[in-house]
Amino acid sequence: MNQLETVTRPRGRPRDPQVEHDVIAAALEHLSDVGFMRFSVESVAALSGVSKAAIYRRFSNREQLITASLARLNDDLPAIPQSGSAIERLFLMLGRIRSGISSSLTGRIMMHVVGEGQRQPELTEVFFQQVLKPRRRRIIEVLNDGIRDGEFHADLDVDSAVAVLVGPMIYSGMWDVSVSARQPDTESILAVIVAGLAPANRS
Repeated sequence: MNQLETVTRPRGRPRDPQVEHDVIAAALEHLSDVGFMRFSVESVAALSGVSKAAIYRRFSNREQLITASLARLNDDLPAIPQSGSAIERLFLMLGRIRSGISSSLTGRIMMHVVGEGQRQPELTEVFFQQVLKPRRRRIIEVLNDGIRDGEFHADLDVDSAVAVLVGPMIYSGMWDVSVSARQPDTESILAVIVAGLAPANRS
């Protein structure tokens, strides 16, 4: 899947930004419903009320539309909590990740990536670069604050720590919708993980 390409726009009447907004919104809803393999420009046109021709004037192909749409998932990325310890801030951030698996566009689209990524590795790369990487940076920032303040090991591998922290949130978020597969609460999961991240002499 190609990254967004620069499109040379012909002279003439400026394009209505509301049209692009409507197309992107429809593309994300459609993507969250059907995934990447069944995603179609025709369906986006029907959902948005924008003609296929108008969509293709803005996005040269299906892949470019998907890539541009994924980038917009960062428009309302929650701010990093500024108060509390690193552990308390991580608790808030991880709770958002867990609850968002089933309740947010990002979470629902990510589940399609999990299911379809092996057959479409280029999709996984685009989703990682556009969506996951900005979120990883925020968690790493808080982990580094915790290292600086002595909450975590001075030699903590932050990349491994992100995987250990986020993985259980995705797993639990997937199964939270099932009554029979009830998962431990986020605080309990984080307590187990933090026990391995904290320095041995920390009380």
